[in-house]
Amino acid sequence: MLLQEKLRSTFDVLSGAGGPLAGSLRAFILRGAAGNLLLKLTGTALALAGSILLARLLAAEGYGLYAYTLAWINLLCIPAELGMNKLVLRQVAVYHSGRDWGRLRGLLRWSNALALGLSATLALILASAALWRPEAVWARCLAVAAPLLPLLTLTALRQAALQGLHHVVLAQAPEFVMRPALLLGLLTLALLAAVPLAAPGALALNLLAAMLAFAQGWWLLRRRLPPELAATAPHYQAREWLRSALPLAALAGLQALGARLDLLLLGLLRPPGEVGIYAVALRCAELLGFCLSAVNAVMAPTIARLYAEKRLPRLQQVVTKTSRLLCAICLPLGILLVLLSEPLLGLFGPEFRQGRVVLALLVAGQVVNTVLGSVGLLLTMTGHERDAVKGMALSVLLNVLLCPLLILILGLQGAALANTLSLILWNLIYAVWVRRRLGIRPGPLGGGADG
Repeated sequence: MLLQEKLRSTFDVLSGAGGPLAGSLRAFILRGAAGNLLLKLTGTALALAGSILLARLLAAEGYGLYAYTLAWINLLCIPAELGMNKLVLRQVAVYHSGRDWGRLRGLLRWSNALALGLSATLALILASAALWRPEAVWARCLAVAAPLLPLLTLTALRQAALQGLHHVVLAQAPEFVMRPALLLGLLTLALLAAVPLAAPGALALNLLAAMLAFAQGWWLLRRRLPPELAATAPHYQAREWLRSALPLAALAGLQALGARLDLLLLGLLRPPGEVGIYAVALRCAELLGFCLSAVNAVMAPTIARLYAEKRLPRLQQVVTKTSRLLCAICLPLGILLVLLSEPLLGLFGPEFRQGRVVLALLVAGQVVNTVLGSVGLLLTMTGHERDAVKGMALSVLLNVLLCPLLILILGLQGAALANTLSLILWNLIYAVWVRRRLGIRPGPLGGGADG
């Protein structure tokens, strides 16, 4: 009951209860939050089940090669997207609201053509690794996974377009639910048929699931596009769009590098079996981050609106209440993950129990990240992207300096410690800048929540 009251109280503040249109806005936020929460819960459960099955089929070494390959694919998606997913999300909403069909059609055509060209080029370069070392397992993994690059890049643009058209749940459903469900089904069939599976084969199944999810997502976008687009000639502003996209690409690149640097360096410095153990611990720890991402989906437009209206006291209430809600959920969940780390990791296989200390260190970083709340979102939604880039750059620099050294000294635990320290630094820097730039006190002790 206490948690239910906290949720209701938080959403009252998020929707500006008591103001004009408060009831309809509150209903909109609650519907969106409920749909997004259900989607993420379902997707997380399916992805976790798939990871457990994969880890058992591939063992630590095979799962390490699988996770390491996907880490490179996800990192290379950033230059392929070139920040256009963020640009599309923002500009589609603007053009749709202003009924500017020419620019809307031009933006969708231009962004998809540019992203396809960049991602296909990178995929070809990646696949060529198999020609240099065809006998190496890692080369075969890269060659099989290379087609994921254009698929994931175009998927990000499609999701952004649907979100800009206010179809938030539909935008994420194919990748959050259909793709992990398909992969889980394919893995189950392989298990029942007693088909021997190695990392390249698992990546091929992942690629098949991604292709089917992509087809469904593309169909959903085509059905939701305004009918006026078909009768309107496209209007292009390529130079302006590119100039706006580049800073967003820099921030996205730093975020992706900071999130995956530990795994990438671990793959270069340690054997694949250790990478597999670390990847499983990282996936378990990131269950805490799910809470923050679910809240951020609701927070983003609310922060932008309240800041634009100069309602900073109300914004302080939003920040404090959401931080307290996240505290109430994530602190007990973090403690539970640490206490139950051995049986939880054991679900993936006996050898993964070696990641208990790694999981505890990663959970500590995720707890700080979640409890401080949406500090990064506060900067980017209020026009302080440059501060966000600087803070992320400092965090990545610390990770670059610490991670190789700590991996060489402490192995898996060193990678987890570097990850946690850089994550804490990043959040503290963002918290200081939020206080200085906005006058907002982040975290559960910010105050003003009941004023």
